[in-house]
Amino acid sequence: MQNLKKIMNSVEQGILVCDEEGRIEFFNDSYGDFVGRRLEEVKGMYLTELRPGAVAPSVLKTGEPIRSMHRRENDKDYFADIYPIKVNGNNVGTVSIVTYVDRANYLSDQLSELHKEETRLKARMSLTNGTRYTFDSIIGESLIIRNTIELAKRIAGFDSNVLLQGESGTGKELFSQAIHNASDRRSAPFVAVNCAAISKTLLESELFGYEEGSFTGAKKGGKAGLFEAAEGGTIFLDEVSEMDYDLQAKLLRVLQEKKFRRIGGIKEISTNVRVICACNVDIKQYIEDKKFRSDLYYRISVAPINIPPLRERRNDIPALARKFLDSAEIQNKRSYRMTEDAKKLMMSYTWPGNIRELKNAVEYSAMMAQDGIIDTRCLPLSITIGTPDEGDRNADILNNVGLTAAGNAGSRSVSYNENSGTYERETLAELVSTFEKHEINRIIRVYGNTTEGKRKAAKELGISLSSLYAKLGK
Repeated sequence: MQNLKKIMNSVEQGILVCDEEGRIEFFNDSYGDFVGRRLEEVKGMYLTELRPGAVAPSVLKTGEPIRSMHRRENDKDYFADIYPIKVNGNNVGTVSIVTYVDRANYLSDQLSELHKEETRLKARMSLTNGTRYTFDSIIGESLIIRNTIELAKRIAGFDSNVLLQGESGTGKELFSQAIHNASDRRSAPFVAVNCAAISKTLLESELFGYEEGSFTGAKKGGKAGLFEAAEGGTIFLDEVSEMDYDLQAKLLRVLQEKKFRRIGGIKEISTNVRVICACNVDIKQYIEDKKFRSDLYYRISVAPINIPPLRERRNDIPALARKFLDSAEIQNKRSYRMTEDAKKLMMSYTWPGNIRELKNAVEYSAMMAQDGIIDTRCLPLSITIGTPDEGDRNADILNNVGLTAAGNAGSRSVSYNENSGTYERETLAELVSTFEKHEINRIIRVYGNTTEGKRKAAKELGISLSSLYAKLGK
Protein backbone atom coordinates (compact mmCIF):
# COMPACT_ATOMS: atom_id res chain seq x y z
CA MET A 1 0.00 0.00 0.00
CA GLN A 2 2.85 2.34 0.83
CA ASN A 3 4.40 1.71 -2.57
CA LEU A 4 1.05 2.44 -4.20
CA LYS A 5 0.84 5.78 -2.37
CA LYS A 6 4.38 6.64 -3.48
CA ILE A 7 3.43 5.89 -7.07
CA MET A 8 0.31 8.06 -6.86
CA ASN A 9 2.23 10.89 -5.23
CA SER A 10 4.80 10.82 -8.02
CA VAL A 11 2.33 11.75 -10.77
CA GLU A 12 1.49 15.35 -11.64
CA GLN A 13 -2.26 14.76 -11.97
CA GLY A 14 -4.45 15.00 -8.91
CA ILE A 15 -5.98 11.67 -7.83
CA LEU A 16 -9.00 11.41 -5.53
CA VAL A 17 -10.71 8.22 -4.29
CA CYS A 18 -14.12 8.23 -2.56
CA ASP A 19 -16.09 5.34 -1.04
CA GLU A 20 -19.63 4.16 -1.82
CA GLU A 21 -21.13 6.96 0.28
CA GLY A 22 -19.08 9.74 -1.27
CA ARG A 23 -16.61 10.03 1.63
CA ILE A 24 -12.97 10.87 0.96
CA GLU A 25 -10.74 7.80 1.27
CA PHE A 26 -7.54 9.00 -0.37
CA PHE A 27 -6.00 11.74 -2.46
CA ASN A 28 -2.42 12.25 -3.56
CA ASP A 29 -0.16 15.19 -2.83
CA SER A 30 -1.01 16.94 -6.11
CA TYR A 31 -4.73 16.93 -5.29
CA GLY A 32 -3.97 18.05 -1.74
CA ASP A 33 -2.02 21.02 -3.06
CA PHE A 34 -4.98 21.86 -5.28
CA VAL A 35 -7.58 21.90 -2.48
CA GLY A 36 -5.16 23.30 0.09
CA ARG A 37 -5.74 20.51 2.63
CA ARG A 38 -3.90 17.46 3.96
CA LEU A 39 -5.46 14.00 3.66
CA GLU A 40 -5.29 13.49 7.43
CA GLU A 41 -7.51 16.55 7.95
CA VAL A 42 -10.37 15.52 5.69
CA LYS A 43 -10.25 11.73 5.40
CA GLY A 44 -13.74 10.34 6.01
CA MET A 45 -15.40 13.68 5.23
CA TYR A 46 -18.10 13.79 2.56
CA LEU A 47 -16.58 15.20 -0.62
CA THR A 48 -19.45 17.69 -0.94
CA GLU A 49 -18.45 19.18 2.43
CA LEU A 50 -14.98 19.92 1.11
CA ARG A 51 -16.13 20.89 -2.38
CA PRO A 52 -19.89 21.68 -2.64
CA GLY A 53 -19.86 21.65 -6.44
CA ALA A 54 -18.27 18.19 -6.75
CA VAL A 55 -19.60 16.00 -9.57
CA ALA A 56 -18.24 12.65 -8.32
CA PRO A 57 -21.44 11.89 -6.30
CA SER A 58 -23.48 11.95 -9.52
CA VAL A 59 -21.09 9.41 -11.09
CA LEU A 60 -21.52 7.24 -7.98
CA LYS A 61 -25.28 7.45 -8.44
CA THR A 62 -25.47 6.82 -12.21
CA GLY A 63 -22.50 4.52 -12.63
CA GLU A 64 -21.61 6.43 -15.81
CA PRO A 65 -18.11 7.92 -16.15
CA ILE A 66 -17.50 11.57 -17.00
CA ARG A 67 -14.51 12.25 -19.21
CA SER A 68 -12.51 15.42 -19.89
CA MET A 69 -14.92 17.69 -18.05
CA HIS A 70 -13.61 21.26 -18.02
CA ARG A 71 -13.97 23.16 -14.73
CA ARG A 72 -12.68 26.38 -13.20
CA GLU A 73 -12.15 26.80 -9.47
CA ASN A 74 -10.14 29.31 -7.47
CA ASP A 75 -8.95 30.90 -10.71
CA LYS A 76 -7.58 27.54 -11.83
CA ASP A 77 -8.71 25.68 -14.94
CA TYR A 78 -8.57 21.91 -15.02
CA PHE A 79 -9.99 18.81 -16.71
CA ALA A 80 -11.52 16.04 -14.62
CA ASP A 81 -12.04 12.38 -15.52
CA ILE A 82 -14.33 10.66 -13.02
CA TYR A 83 -14.89 6.89 -13.07
CA PRO A 84 -17.07 4.60 -10.95
CA ILE A 85 -15.33 1.79 -9.04
CA LYS A 86 -17.35 -1.37 -9.53
CA VAL A 87 -17.20 -4.67 -7.69
CA ASN A 88 -19.48 -7.47 -8.89
CA GLY A 89 -21.46 -4.91 -10.86
CA ASN A 90 -22.06 -2.65 -7.84
CA ASN A 91 -20.75 0.91 -7.47
CA VAL A 92 -18.47 0.94 -4.45
CA GLY A 93 -16.76 4.28 -4.98
CA THR A 94 -15.27 6.70 -7.46
CA VAL A 95 -11.81 7.68 -8.63
CA SER A 96 -11.19 11.17 -10.03
CA ILE A 97 -8.16 12.18 -12.07
CA VAL A 98 -7.56 15.92 -12.32
CA THR A 99 -5.31 17.34 -15.04
CA TYR A 100 -4.45 20.99 -14.52
CA VAL A 101 -4.56 23.26 -17.55
CA ASP A 102 -1.10 24.66 -16.91
CA ARG A 103 0.13 21.06 -17.28
CA ALA A 104 -2.10 20.28 -20.24
CA ASN A 105 -1.50 23.21 -22.54
CA TYR A 106 -0.71 20.73 -25.27
CA LEU A 107 -4.42 19.77 -25.31
CA SER A 108 -5.50 23.38 -25.66
CA ASP A 109 -2.88 23.91 -28.35
CA GLN A 110 -4.07 20.81 -30.20
CA LEU A 111 -7.69 22.01 -30.10
CA SER A 112 -6.62 25.44 -31.28
CA GLU A 113 -4.57 23.99 -34.12
CA LEU A 114 -7.46 21.69 -35.06
CA HIS A 115 -9.79 24.68 -35.23
CA LYS A 116 -7.27 26.64 -37.31
CA GLU A 117 -6.75 23.71 -39.67
CA GLU A 118 -10.52 23.35 -40.09
CA THR A 119 -10.71 27.05 -40.96
CA ARG A 120 -7.83 26.71 -43.42
CA LEU A 121 -9.43 23.68 -45.09
CA LYS A 122 -12.74 25.49 -45.45
CA ALA A 123 -10.95 28.51 -46.91
CA ARG A 124 -9.09 26.33 -49.42
CA MET A 125 -12.30 24.59 -50.47
CA SER A 126 -13.99 27.95 -50.86
CA LEU A 127 -11.18 29.14 -53.12
CA THR A 128 -11.46 26.03 -55.29
CA ASN A 129 -15.17 25.60 -55.97
CA GLY A 130 -17.13 27.47 -53.32
CA THR A 131 -18.27 24.42 -51.31
CA ARG A 132 -17.73 22.93 -47.88
CA TYR A 133 -19.84 19.77 -47.96
CA THR A 134 -19.74 16.28 -49.47
CA PHE A 135 -21.96 13.27 -48.89
CA ASP A 136 -19.69 12.36 -45.96
CA SER A 137 -20.88 15.58 -44.31
CA ILE A 138 -24.46 14.30 -44.08
CA ILE A 139 -25.00 12.77 -40.64
CA GLY A 140 -27.56 10.00 -40.22
CA GLU A 141 -28.09 6.26 -40.32
CA SER A 142 -31.89 6.15 -40.49
CA LEU A 143 -33.27 4.25 -43.47
CA ILE A 144 -35.05 7.30 -44.91
CA ILE A 145 -31.95 9.51 -44.96
CA ARG A 146 -29.70 6.70 -46.26
CA ASN A 147 -32.15 6.10 -49.12
CA THR A 148 -32.19 9.84 -49.85
CA ILE A 149 -28.39 9.96 -49.90
CA GLU A 150 -28.22 6.93 -52.18
CA LEU A 151 -30.70 8.53 -54.61
CA ALA A 152 -28.72 11.79 -54.62
CA LYS A 153 -25.46 9.91 -55.27
CA ARG A 154 -26.96 8.19 -58.29
CA ILE A 155 -28.33 11.45 -59.66
CA ALA A 156 -24.98 13.21 -59.07
CA GLY A 157 -23.35 11.07 -61.76
CA PHE A 158 -25.63 12.49 -64.45
CA ASP A 159 -25.95 16.05 -65.72
CA SER A 160 -29.71 16.51 -65.34
CA ASN A 161 -31.28 19.43 -63.50
CA VAL A 162 -32.21 18.64 -59.89
CA LEU A 163 -35.06 19.90 -57.71
CA LEU A 164 -34.51 19.53 -53.96
CA GLN A 165 -37.74 19.74 -52.00
CA GLY A 166 -37.94 19.88 -48.23
CA GLU A 167 -38.85 22.01 -45.26
CA SER A 168 -36.69 24.90 -44.15
CA GLY A 169 -33.60 23.72 -42.30
CA THR A 170 -33.48 20.15 -43.67
CA GLY A 171 -30.14 20.65 -45.44
CA LYS A 172 -30.99 21.40 -49.06
CA GLU A 173 -27.84 23.40 -49.71
CA LEU A 174 -25.76 20.68 -48.06
CA PHE A 175 -27.25 18.15 -50.50
CA SER A 176 -26.71 20.50 -53.45
CA GLN A 177 -23.01 20.89 -52.60
CA ALA A 178 -22.65 17.15 -52.06
CA ILE A 179 -24.19 16.45 -55.47
CA HIS A 180 -21.82 18.95 -57.09
CA ASN A 181 -18.76 17.45 -55.39
CA ALA A 182 -19.77 13.93 -56.46
CA SER A 183 -20.23 14.99 -60.10
CA ASP A 184 -17.80 15.45 -62.99
CA ARG A 185 -18.14 19.22 -62.39
CA ARG A 186 -16.52 19.03 -58.93
CA SER A 187 -13.41 20.99 -59.97
CA ALA A 188 -15.51 23.81 -61.44
CA PRO A 189 -17.32 26.57 -59.48
CA PHE A 190 -20.39 26.07 -57.31
CA VAL A 191 -22.45 29.28 -57.07
CA ALA A 192 -25.46 29.65 -54.76
CA VAL A 193 -28.13 32.36 -54.80
CA ASN A 194 -31.28 32.78 -52.69
CA CYS A 195 -34.06 33.85 -55.06
CA ALA A 196 -36.30 35.03 -52.21
CA ALA A 197 -33.73 37.39 -50.77
CA ILE A 198 -33.22 39.52 -53.90
CA SER A 199 -35.71 41.74 -55.74
CA LYS A 200 -36.77 40.89 -59.31
CA THR A 201 -34.65 43.56 -61.01
CA LEU A 202 -31.57 42.87 -58.94
CA LEU A 203 -31.94 39.09 -59.24
CA GLU A 204 -32.03 39.29 -63.02
CA SER A 205 -28.83 41.32 -63.12
CA GLU A 206 -27.22 39.00 -60.56
CA LEU A 207 -28.03 35.90 -62.58
CA PHE A 208 -27.37 37.17 -66.11
CA GLY A 209 -25.26 40.31 -65.68
CA TYR A 210 -25.64 43.60 -67.54
CA GLU A 211 -23.97 45.74 -70.15
CA GLU A 212 -22.51 49.19 -69.56
CA GLY A 213 -25.17 51.91 -69.59
CA SER A 214 -28.09 49.47 -69.41
CA PHE A 215 -29.51 51.33 -66.41
CA THR A 216 -28.66 54.20 -64.07
CA GLY A 217 -25.77 53.22 -61.84
CA ALA A 218 -24.60 50.39 -64.08
CA LYS A 219 -20.91 49.69 -63.63
CA LYS A 220 -18.57 50.88 -66.37
CA GLY A 221 -17.79 48.00 -68.66
CA GLY A 222 -20.81 46.06 -67.44
CA LYS A 223 -20.84 43.09 -65.14
CA ALA A 224 -20.86 39.33 -65.63
CA GLY A 225 -23.68 37.41 -63.98
CA LEU A 226 -23.65 34.29 -61.82
CA PHE A 227 -24.33 32.02 -64.78
CA GLU A 228 -21.05 33.20 -66.27
CA ALA A 229 -19.30 32.84 -62.91
CA ALA A 230 -20.54 29.24 -62.64
CA GLU A 231 -19.43 28.28 -66.15
CA GLY A 232 -18.61 24.58 -66.30
CA GLY A 233 -19.92 24.06 -62.78
CA THR A 234 -23.18 24.23 -60.86
CA ILE A 235 -25.55 27.06 -59.97
CA PHE A 236 -27.83 26.50 -56.97
CA LEU A 237 -31.11 28.45 -57.02
CA ASP A 238 -32.47 28.29 -53.50
CA GLU A 239 -36.16 29.14 -52.94
CA VAL A 240 -36.68 29.15 -56.70
CA SER A 241 -40.44 29.17 -56.07
CA GLU A 242 -40.17 32.84 -55.03
CA MET A 243 -38.63 33.97 -58.33
CA ASP A 244 -40.63 36.62 -60.18
CA TYR A 245 -43.06 35.07 -62.69
CA ASP A 246 -41.69 37.04 -65.65
CA LEU A 247 -38.10 36.19 -64.75
CA GLN A 248 -39.05 32.52 -64.70
CA ALA A 249 -39.62 32.74 -68.47
CA LYS A 250 -36.03 33.92 -69.01
CA LEU A 251 -34.70 31.12 -66.82
CA LEU A 252 -36.76 28.62 -68.81
CA ARG A 253 -35.17 29.80 -72.05
CA VAL A 254 -31.70 29.48 -70.56
CA LEU A 255 -32.45 25.90 -69.55
CA GLN A 256 -33.88 25.07 -72.98
CA GLU A 257 -31.47 26.90 -75.26
CA LYS A 258 -28.37 27.01 -73.04
CA LYS A 259 -28.01 30.68 -74.01
CA PHE A 260 -28.86 34.06 -72.47
CA ARG A 261 -28.32 37.79 -72.92
CA ARG A 262 -27.09 40.23 -70.33
CA ILE A 263 -29.47 43.05 -69.42
CA GLY A 264 -29.13 45.71 -72.11
CA GLY A 265 -27.12 43.38 -74.33
CA ILE A 266 -27.75 41.92 -77.78
CA LYS A 267 -25.06 39.27 -77.83
CA GLU A 268 -26.12 35.77 -76.87
CA ILE A 269 -23.83 34.03 -74.41
CA SER A 270 -23.65 30.24 -74.36
CA THR A 271 -23.68 28.57 -70.97
CA ASN A 272 -22.59 25.17 -69.71
CA VAL A 273 -23.99 25.05 -66.19
CA ARG A 274 -25.84 22.41 -64.21
CA VAL A 275 -28.84 23.87 -62.39
CA ILE A 276 -29.90 22.62 -58.96
CA CYS A 277 -33.03 24.24 -57.55
CA ALA A 278 -34.60 24.04 -54.11
CA CYS A 279 -37.88 25.05 -52.51
CA ASN A 280 -39.61 24.59 -49.17
CA VAL A 281 -43.20 25.07 -50.34
CA ASP A 282 -45.78 22.99 -52.22
CA ILE A 283 -44.63 24.08 -55.66
CA LYS A 284 -47.55 22.32 -57.39
CA GLN A 285 -49.91 24.51 -55.39
CA TYR A 286 -47.88 27.49 -56.59
CA ILE A 287 -48.52 26.31 -60.15
CA GLU A 288 -52.27 26.11 -59.50
CA ASP A 289 -52.17 29.60 -58.01
CA LYS A 290 -50.34 30.92 -61.11
CA LYS A 291 -47.27 31.80 -59.05
CA PHE A 292 -44.96 29.35 -60.80
CA ARG A 293 -44.75 28.27 -64.42
CA SER A 294 -45.60 24.62 -65.02
CA ASP A 295 -43.22 24.41 -68.00
CA LEU A 296 -40.35 25.64 -65.84
CA TYR A 297 -41.29 23.16 -63.10
CA TYR A 298 -40.97 20.21 -65.48
CA ARG A 299 -37.66 21.58 -66.75
CA ILE A 300 -36.06 21.95 -63.30
CA SER A 301 -37.49 18.75 -61.79
CA VAL A 302 -35.97 16.19 -64.13
CA ALA A 303 -34.42 14.61 -61.01
CA PRO A 304 -36.57 15.43 -57.95
CA ILE A 305 -35.26 14.65 -54.46
CA ASN A 306 -37.40 14.98 -51.34
CA ILE A 307 -35.33 15.62 -48.20
CA PRO A 308 -37.09 14.28 -45.08
CA PRO A 309 -37.81 16.52 -42.09
CA LEU A 310 -36.03 15.74 -38.83
CA ARG A 311 -39.22 14.43 -37.18
CA GLU A 312 -39.22 11.59 -39.74
CA ARG A 313 -35.65 10.60 -38.88
CA ARG A 314 -35.60 10.94 -35.09
CA ASN A 315 -33.01 8.20 -34.68
CA ASP A 316 -30.48 10.57 -36.25
CA ILE A 317 -30.99 13.26 -33.57
CA PRO A 318 -28.35 11.92 -31.09
CA ALA A 319 -25.64 11.74 -33.77
CA LEU A 320 -26.48 15.20 -35.10
CA ALA A 321 -26.53 16.66 -31.59
CA ARG A 322 -23.17 15.05 -30.84
CA LYS A 323 -21.71 16.56 -34.02
CA PHE A 324 -22.85 20.03 -32.98
CA LEU A 325 -21.55 19.44 -29.44
CA ASP A 326 -18.15 18.47 -30.86
CA SER A 327 -18.08 21.82 -32.67
CA ALA A 328 -19.09 23.59 -29.45
CA GLU A 329 -16.27 21.85 -27.58
CA ILE A 330 -13.72 23.13 -30.09
CA GLN A 331 -15.25 26.60 -30.10
CA ASN A 332 -15.61 26.88 -26.30
CA LYS A 333 -12.57 24.74 -25.38
CA ARG A 334 -14.51 22.58 -22.92
CA SER A 335 -16.23 19.20 -22.93
CA TYR A 336 -19.97 18.57 -22.76
CA ARG A 337 -22.15 15.65 -21.74
CA MET A 338 -25.91 15.41 -22.25
CA THR A 339 -28.08 13.63 -19.68
CA GLU A 340 -30.48 10.87 -20.71
CA ASP A 341 -33.50 13.01 -19.74
CA ALA A 342 -32.29 15.80 -22.01
CA LYS A 343 -31.79 13.31 -24.86
CA LYS A 344 -35.32 11.95 -24.37
CA LEU A 345 -36.82 15.44 -24.54
CA MET A 346 -34.90 16.20 -27.72
CA MET A 347 -36.05 12.92 -29.25
CA SER A 348 -39.72 13.67 -28.43
CA TYR A 349 -39.68 17.21 -29.86
CA THR A 350 -41.10 17.80 -33.37
CA TRP A 351 -38.34 20.17 -34.63
CA PRO A 352 -40.31 22.44 -37.00
CA GLY A 353 -37.04 24.22 -37.83
CA ASN A 354 -35.37 20.86 -38.50
CA ILE A 355 -31.56 20.51 -38.39
CA ARG A 356 -31.01 24.27 -38.31
CA GLU A 357 -33.18 24.48 -35.18
CA LEU A 358 -31.37 21.50 -33.63
CA LYS A 359 -28.00 23.17 -34.21
CA ASN A 360 -29.24 26.37 -32.55
CA ALA A 361 -30.70 24.39 -29.64
CA VAL A 362 -27.41 22.58 -29.02
CA GLU A 363 -25.42 25.83 -29.14
CA TYR A 364 -27.86 27.43 -26.68
CA SER A 365 -27.71 24.40 -24.36
CA ALA A 366 -23.92 24.51 -24.37
CA MET A 367 -24.05 28.13 -23.23
CA MET A 368 -26.45 27.24 -20.42
CA ALA A 369 -24.59 24.11 -19.25
CA GLN A 370 -23.12 24.18 -15.77
CA ASP A 371 -19.78 22.34 -15.63
CA GLY A 372 -20.42 20.95 -19.12
CA ILE A 373 -23.47 18.91 -18.06
CA ILE A 374 -26.45 19.51 -20.37
CA ASP A 375 -29.65 18.56 -18.54
CA THR A 376 -33.28 19.41 -19.28
CA ARG A 377 -32.90 22.84 -17.66
CA CYS A 378 -30.32 23.78 -20.29
CA LEU A 379 -32.61 23.10 -23.25
CA PRO A 380 -34.49 25.92 -25.00
CA LEU A 381 -37.98 26.67 -23.70
CA SER A 382 -39.53 25.56 -27.00
CA ILE A 383 -38.38 21.98 -26.34
CA THR A 384 -39.43 21.74 -22.70
CA ILE A 385 -42.69 23.72 -22.79
CA GLY A 386 -45.45 21.99 -20.89
CA THR A 387 -43.28 20.61 -18.09
CA PRO A 388 -44.72 21.27 -14.59
CA ASP A 389 -41.84 23.45 -13.36
CA GLU A 390 -41.56 25.47 -16.56
CA GLY A 391 -41.65 28.92 -14.97
CA ASP A 392 -39.19 28.11 -12.20
CA ARG A 393 -36.92 26.36 -14.65
CA ASN A 394 -36.84 29.34 -16.98
CA ALA A 395 -36.24 31.74 -14.09
CA ASP A 396 -33.34 29.56 -12.91
CA ILE A 397 -31.73 29.64 -16.33
CA LEU A 398 -32.11 33.40 -16.59
CA ASN A 399 -30.62 33.87 -13.14
CA ASN A 400 -27.71 31.60 -14.03
CA VAL A 401 -26.72 33.88 -16.90
CA GLY A 402 -27.28 37.09 -14.95
CA LEU A 403 -30.57 38.12 -16.53
CA THR A 404 -33.96 38.92 -15.04
CA ALA A 405 -37.00 36.70 -15.24
CA ALA A 406 -39.38 39.65 -15.29
CA GLY A 407 -39.52 39.78 -19.05
CA ASN A 408 -40.45 36.13 -19.22
CA ALA A 409 -43.14 36.04 -16.56
CA GLY A 410 -45.76 35.43 -19.21
CA SER A 411 -44.45 31.91 -19.72
CA ARG A 412 -45.48 30.85 -16.20
CA SER A 413 -48.84 29.17 -15.63
CA VAL A 414 -48.70 29.78 -11.84
CA SER A 415 -47.40 32.90 -10.12
CA TYR A 416 -46.95 33.93 -6.51
CA ASN A 417 -48.73 37.06 -5.21
CA GLU A 418 -46.60 38.54 -2.45
CA ASN A 419 -49.40 40.85 -1.24
CA SER A 420 -51.92 38.07 -0.64
CA GLY A 421 -49.35 35.35 0.04
CA THR A 422 -51.09 33.01 -2.38
CA TYR A 423 -50.39 31.34 -5.71
CA GLU A 424 -52.51 32.55 -8.60
CA ARG A 425 -53.17 30.44 -11.70
CA GLU A 426 -53.65 31.98 -15.12
CA THR A 427 -57.05 31.55 -16.74
CA LEU A 428 -57.47 29.16 -19.66
CA ALA A 429 -57.71 32.09 -22.07
CA GLU A 430 -54.48 33.55 -20.68
CA LEU A 431 -52.73 30.20 -20.97
CA VAL A 432 -53.88 29.81 -24.57
CA SER A 433 -52.78 33.35 -25.42
CA THR A 434 -49.38 32.78 -23.79
CA PHE A 435 -48.89 29.51 -25.65
CA GLU A 436 -49.92 31.06 -28.98
CA LYS A 437 -47.48 33.96 -28.56
CA HIS A 438 -44.69 31.58 -27.65
CA GLU A 439 -45.35 29.34 -30.66
CA ILE A 440 -45.61 32.29 -33.04
CA ASN A 441 -42.35 33.81 -31.77
CA ARG A 442 -40.62 30.42 -32.00
CA ILE A 443 -41.62 29.98 -35.66
CA ILE A 444 -40.64 33.60 -36.41
CA ARG A 445 -37.16 32.83 -35.00
CA VAL A 446 -36.90 30.02 -37.54
CA TYR A 447 -37.93 32.10 -40.57
CA GLY A 448 -36.60 35.50 -39.46
CA ASN A 449 -38.16 38.59 -37.88
CA THR A 450 -39.04 40.23 -41.19
CA THR A 451 -42.33 40.75 -42.97
CA GLU A 452 -41.53 37.85 -45.30
CA GLY A 453 -40.46 35.70 -42.36
CA LYS A 454 -43.71 36.45 -40.53
CA ARG A 455 -45.69 35.67 -43.67
CA LYS A 456 -44.02 32.26 -43.85
CA ALA A 457 -44.60 31.74 -40.13
CA ALA A 458 -48.28 32.54 -40.54
CA LYS A 459 -48.54 30.06 -43.41
CA GLU A 460 -46.90 27.29 -41.39
CA LEU A 461 -49.22 27.99 -38.45
CA GLY A 462 -52.27 27.99 -40.74
CA ILE A 463 -53.35 31.55 -39.96
CA SER A 464 -53.40 34.82 -41.86
CA LEU A 465 -50.68 37.44 -41.46
CA SER A 466 -53.18 39.83 -39.88
CA SER A 467 -54.20 37.15 -37.35
CA LEU A 468 -50.53 36.61 -36.51
CA TYR A 469 -50.08 40.30 -35.74
CA ALA A 470 -53.31 40.34 -33.73
CA LYS A 471 -52.20 37.41 -31.58
CA LEU A 472 -48.89 39.10 -30.93
CA GLY A 473 -50.77 42.24 -29.90
CA LYS A 474 -49.23 44.39 -32.64
